[in-house]
Amino acid sequence: MDSINFHNFENLFENSEPKSIDIYINSFSSFLFLKNSLFYNSLKLISKKKSFSNARILVVCDDNQFDSICDLFSSINNVYISNISSFSEQQENLITITINKKILYFFKINYDETKKTFNCNLYNVIFDELIYFFSIIYDILWCTVEKNKSLEKSNIFQQDFIDIASHQLRNPILPIIGFSKILKSKIKDSTVLEYIDIIIRNGEKLRDVANDILDISRIETNSIRVNKEFFDIDKILFDLINEYQDLAVRESVDIKFIYYGKPGLIIEADKSLIAQAFDNLLNNSYFSTKNNHGQEITISLSQKNTSSVTITVEDEGHQMQIKDLNQIFTKFFTKSIGGTGLGLFISKKLFDIHGGTVDIKNRSPDLGLKFTIDLPISNQKISSRSIGNKLYDNRILIIDESSENLHLIKNRIQDLGYGIDCYEDPLNAVQHFVPGKYSLVFLGVDIRGFDGFDLYDELKKRDNDVKGYFITSNKINKDAIDVFFDKDIQYDQFIYKPHLLDSIIKIIKNEHNR
Repeated sequence: MDSINFHNFENLFENSEPKSIDIYINSFSSFLFLKNSLFYNSLKLISKKKSFSNARILVVCDDNQFDSICDLFSSINNVYISNISSFSEQQENLITITINKKILYFFKINYDETKKTFNCNLYNVIFDELIYFFSIIYDILWCTVEKNKSLEKSNIFQQDFIDIASHQLRNPILPIIGFSKILKSKIKDSTVLEYIDIIIRNGEKLRDVANDILDISRIETNSIRVNKEFFDIDKILFDLINEYQDLAVRESVDIKFIYYGKPGLIIEADKSLIAQAFDNLLNNSYFSTKNNHGQEITISLSQKNTSSVTITVEDEGHQMQIKDLNQIFTKFFTKSIGGTGLGLFISKKLFDIHGGTVDIKNRSPDLGLKFTIDLPISNQKISSRSIGNKLYDNRILIIDESSENLHLIKNRIQDLGYGIDCYEDPLNAVQHFVPGKYSLVFLGVDIRGFDGFDLYDELKKRDNDVKGYFITSNKINKDAIDVFFDKDIQYDQFIYKPHLLDSIIKIIKNEHNR
């Protein structure tokens, strides 16, 4: 064990009656010296005196070291410890001790590698007005650290609340929208139909808000998963424009797509996230153009250099003041009635995640806004991308609660030569999910309280090529599929437990023979 030399360190409090003690320890080596010196015992004795109020200790260390420090001082009453590793940089091993804000000791700690000893030297003692300034700095630093801890706790609580609230908000919305649309098909009364349209319209708004809040929660907690793949950016834009065409035609808004280059421009990104980012932009431009009685939106795609692709979205909506242009990508900023101010914020964050940029400016007088997006282009050749829709070692994934037939199903599928993994715990399944490993996944609609459709969404974000089928005991109305699910889910993706084994085998063989 290392020996320790110290110079009257244990006698520090002999000639004073400490009421308050402020200690600064700028390294873990300095702490180790304190731990093995008589100072610790002295502080413990002082803490038992009636005159003693408290001791504050600021330390610079990592989280594991901080736990060790807290453990050491936990047996001493009225000792409070904070870690300022994020506010300080270590240079020398120092300890400062301020007693009653009247006397300040500076100690320098040295470690002799040859003798394996710590040496503590009293570097300076201050009695004058400098103590006042040092105490102010210490108080400010202490309050800053405590405030930061409070904000971190508040942020964690806020994110947990948002995540739970958005899930709880979204779950009842889909049935409300779905049953309202079914009810609408059965009603003839025009007044009642008008009321139902109001329910559907506002339900869809609420659903979109819940989805946006959930996306923001994932973005701000860095929990959003980016599953990059190679795809044609022009196809993404073309498909998105087609989705808006019917709506745009009804409102006499023409959406043009201009492509300066050869078709098949490949980028490497998360396809669903990039599509979502452009969807938000186009949605903003569409409603801005419509509300301003504009007639045209132009989307152009070009490659100006070998490292990036540029997409512009030009609308004929309202122009904006410079101060508003500077805020348009901030959270909750909106100039439209009924807007949440979340869509463009999410778009910018998604472009940022992919190493892209987005800029906005007013077009020539009275012609709306122009968004310019630059995204990096992958340097890999198209032949290097993985091709989906092929069985990887014929491997199948089943996520469902335990049933008597699950073992039978697993053995039967293995007998047919297919690899299979079965999980009863959805969290365990997600943790062990490897993109590209599975071609098919069979999920329960409700697995230990987890929504099977949300779970499928999570898996698709990791591997867009995996195809899912949903296991349920209840028959699903074919006409209700489009109504209830805003996801790309078809009627033939539902299989029923009375015939589960036969259905799974049939699906596997059909997919394998494609």
